[in-house]
Amino acid sequence: MNIANNRRAGIKAIEGAHISIFKNKIKSNFCQGILLVEGTSAHIEQNEISLNYKANIAFGGMQSTDTVILRNNIYSSRSEGIFALEAGIALIHDNQIYDNSDGVILYDSHCFLDMNTIRNNLRCGLIISGASYPRIETNDIFSNTTAGIVIRNNSEVDMSNNKVYGNYYQVSIRGKSIEINYLFNTGLGKHEFSSKIVQQNAIAEPNEIPSKYCF
Repeated sequence: MNIANNRRAGIKAIEGAHISIFKNKIKSNFCQGILLVEGTSAHIEQNEISLNYKANIAFGGMQSTDTVILRNNIYSSRSEGIFALEAGIALIHDNQIYDNSDGVILYDSHCFLDMNTIRNNLRCGLIISGASYPRIETNDIFSNTTAGIVIRNNSEVDMSNNKVYGNYYQVSIRGKSIEINYLFNTGLGKHEFSSKIVQQNAIAEPNEIPSKYCF
């Protein structure tokens, strides 16, 4: 099904809805491609979601849990590929996320991102902000114009087995709450990282990491 050129969101789930969105083309809507408001969830699989003026997919609210975003092509939004705001547990798995303004933004959210390709976004590949506690595993994050991954504020990240390369900065850490927890050495760079970050990631130089964490 083609869902296009709507004045608001292409698909909007209202409170209490639990929906499946499968094999659609959702594009060129004047707000979000898919909008899940608080108290809703969705299984979003094998869609082509593109060219929406706001986020291609936006969801959130602490009562919004169990959303699954699986094997979609998510590209060319004027804003975010995926925007999660105060989202509960959600799975973002095996998506192609590219050519958006930012690839994925998590704010105060608790998502599991794995096996995604996040590339060629106009600003950042992945922004983790507020007090987010995501798990980031086995993603390829490359060729984004500014940072591959930005970690801000009071967020804590469990990040393992990712490949982060070819961005202007690979990882940018900003925030007063950061404490050193792990020592990281892949052969591509050696740093003391923090915020429950580092296990067997391949992160190339350069990194915009506060100097007290580098040696």
